[in-house]
Amino acid sequence: LSVLSTDNTVEFDNLFGPDDGLMTEGETLNVAANVTTQFDSGLRWYTTFGDNEEEAKTNGAFPSEFTHDRDTLGTEISRALGEQSFFTAGIDYYDETIESTTDFPVTDRDNTGVYAKLTGVLDKVSYAISLRYDDNSAYGSDTNGSVAIGVDLNDSVRLSANSGTGFLAPSCSFCYVQFFGNRDILPEVSK
Repeated sequence: LSVLSTDNTVEFDNLFGPDDGLMTEGETLNVAANVTTQFDSGLRWYTTFGDNEEEAKTNGAFPSEFTHDRDTLGTEISRALGEQSFFTAGIDYYDETIESTTDFPVTDRDNTGVYAKLTGVLDKVSYAISLRYDDNSAYGSDTNGSVAIGVDLNDSVRLSANSGTGFLAPSCSFCYVQFFGNRDILPEVSK
């Protein structure tokens, strides 16, 4: 179990004339719990739960209130396929909601991801192969994967190569936080 709580105050100048005491007060609370079950020497199940809550209140000429909540759940199971090879499969989910004095076009969205990976070592060669599918309510679905290989040339030199693709949807905070958000931001895609 982990818990992180922060309180902060940011004071700033008013560009539009005199207005003392301009500030944004913020609070953040992150709570996460992990459960690991080892069924036998080759089978492990791992589950994590999380909640992230952010609140911000700004006073002055443009007062606003903003609350962002992100709940997460993930689970994976890993099976040994010998002494140095493993197959892992999992699913993760998050749901984000925002509430604000500002009217936003999107106030709730979610993402479900399903993935599998195979890792192992054969003599002096190590490998990793992975595949992931995401279904995001705001940005649609995307499938990505990667392949990596490494060869130990000797005890101190390793040659490795990898190739893959990736997808990362921006959080609601990135898109909609007042004054700094970008509603037109697109997911990060890597190749």
